[in-house]
Parts: sequence; C-alpha cells; structure tokens
Amino acid sequence: MTETTDTTTDAAFDDETVNVDEYDIPVVDDENTEQLVFVAGSTLIVRLDGMEPLRIPLRVTYATIKELRAGVPEDADELDQLVFLLEKIGDKALLDKLLNEVDLADAIAISVLFFRAWKKRTQVSLGKLVGSSRK
Repeated sequence: MTETTDTTTDAAFDDETVNVDEYDIPVVDDENTEQLVFVAGSTLIVRLDGMEPLRIPLRVTYATIKELRAGVPEDADELDQLVFLLEKIGDKALLDKLLNEVDLADAIAISVLFFRAWKKRTQVSLGKLVGSSRK
C-alpha cells in the first residue's frame, strides 16, 4: 500500500491521496509552510487531519543502524523498521501515536517517506534492509 488519505493542493496529491512514489519531500528553513510532509532541520514533520504534527527525528546513530540491521529481519518493511528505530531512540509518545492513533495506510506511507527523507538527508541508503516492494 503506497497511498494515504490526505488533503492538499500539492501536485503529488491527487484525489485526496498522496502517492509516496511521486512525492518529493521538501526541505524548508521555517515550519510556516502549507506542506503536509516536509523536513525542517533534522526532523521529518507530517501533518495529519485532526492531530498534532508528527515530528520524527532524522538523526540516527551508527550504533542504532547496526542494531536495526541485527534486530530486524531483512524482509521487514519500512513500517517495521521505523517502529524499531522509534523504540531504540526511546520516543514512546511518538511511537504510541504512530501505532495507536494513525491509520495503518497513513503509517505505512509515513514510514516510506521517513526512509526517503533520511536517504535524501544523508545521501546514504540502508541497502537491502530498506529494499521492500514499496520502493
């Protein structure tokens, strides 16, 4: 599943869905933007209807990446990987919101966009680990 319900006038958003395969994540200096998904500093910010914006840190340590590779099966999808990362960095409130308040389709799209933003920020891919069918 690569689409999530959302509303915006952005060109990548059509019929109230975001196509994560076509959406280019903007990087902004100021959070005063109309974008629904964007990077500000080292944080991916996702705005969902009726919720406070999700703020997902894009800074991930080398040790955490090594733990991710060791602790998550190679065929794990992006959502499983993001859940593992949030558990490791200890952001229980964000993890709880992602797992219990965000629609599953939105959570999947957010996880795909997170890894795309992380790759864009670092210019590095996690290789096979992020090589799910949703790329």
